[in-house]
Amino acid sequence: MERLIVIGDVHGCLNELEDLLNDLRLRESDKLLFLGDLINNGPDSHGVVKLVRHLGATSLLGNHERRLLWFRRTGNPAILKKQDHRTVAELTKKDWIFMAKMPLTWQSPDGSLVLAHGGFLPHLPWKTQNATVVTNLKFLPPEAHPPHPRTHWAEMWKGPPLVVYGHTPRPAVDYRRWSIGIDTGCYQGGQLTAFIWPEKSFRQVPARRKYA
Repeated sequence: MERLIVIGDVHGCLNELEDLLNDLRLRESDKLLFLGDLINNGPDSHGVVKLVRHLGATSLLGNHERRLLWFRRTGNPAILKKQDHRTVAELTKKDWIFMAKMPLTWQSPDGSLVLAHGGFLPHLPWKTQNATVVTNLKFLPPEAHPPHPRTHWAEMWKGPPLVVYGHTPRPAVDYRRWSIGIDTGCYQGGQLTAFIWPEKSFRQVPARRKYA
């Protein structure tokens, strides 16, 4: 049976990504998807992007890739954060081309599963939401009518579809009826997580150390 394997925010943690791939024992029929933020924070952004390219995998656009691509287009260094400068120096032409082609979302053929880096405003149709929202969203703005300040969007997402996302690092998978958050803070010393569909199982490997 074909498996969809979704991997959370790698953030330059090449060794941990290799550990996870070894543990997954990929099959020829597997489809491999990444939720974005392949880069920054960890020790080897170029190595991660290169490996993902060589695997023939798809990665969604994360807020870190989006920021660096914006810098690439504008040449404005004020856009960059401190960590970005090293990554910009690391990335090759092939890496930039790969990043420029990253899609914003992915939907399963039957429409039951949607992948995104950050998330969606629950009061609007998900397909209508722009890259700023989808790559950056964590907590709901007042116009989304959250019950209290700093309400995470997943708390109010009713579905369908089921949304699997990254971007919000947590010590464990955030498993809800209609959303699953799989950023488990690898670069912070946590774990790197894969979600396997349709069996709805997880594989995790621990960070070798805390990088940031």
